Amino acid sequence: MKTLKRVLIQLSFALALAFVLTGCDKDETVVQESELSASAKAYLTTHFNGVAVARIVKDRDDLVNEYEVVLVNGVKLEFTEAGVVTSVKSTSQLPDSVIPASLLAYSKANYPTAVITEWELDVNDQEIQLSNGLELKFSLTGEFLRIDK
Repeated sequence: MKTLKRVLIQLSFALALAFVLTGCDKDETVVQESELSASAKAYLTTHFNGVAVARIVKDRDDLVNEYEVVLVNGVKLEFTEAGVVTSVKSTSQLPDSVIPASLLAYSKANYPTAVITEWELDVNDQEIQLSNGLELKFSLTGEFLRIDK
C-alpha cells in the first residue's frame, strides 16, 4: 500500500511538472502583414513609411498574442495583439517620432552627443538605450527615474 501511495505521489508530481513546463512553452509562427492590427499597420506607416517588412513573428505566450516585426533596415518592433507598440530597437538612431517627447527632451538635454537606439515600454516604466551604452529608466508618465547602466 505504501508503495502504491509513493508511486501515485511521484506520478502526480511528474504530471504537475510536465503541465507547468508545457504551459510555459511559446508558440511562434511567421505570419503575413495582413494579420497585424490596423493600429500596428498605422504605426508602421506613420513612423517607418517606405520601409518594407522583412518578417513578422506571432508569439503566443500564456494565451496572449504578441507580434515581432522586423523591417528590412534592421529595426525590430514589438506589438500587442491590440496594436500597442511595446518595443522599438535598432542598431542606429531611432526616428524621434517613436520616442515619447519627455524622454527625447531629457536625452537631448543631458546626453546631446548620444542618440536613442532602443525604447521599451514595460508594465511599470519605460526605458531608452543610448548609443553610448547607457540605459535610462523613466516612469510611465515620462519622469526620469535612474540610470540602469
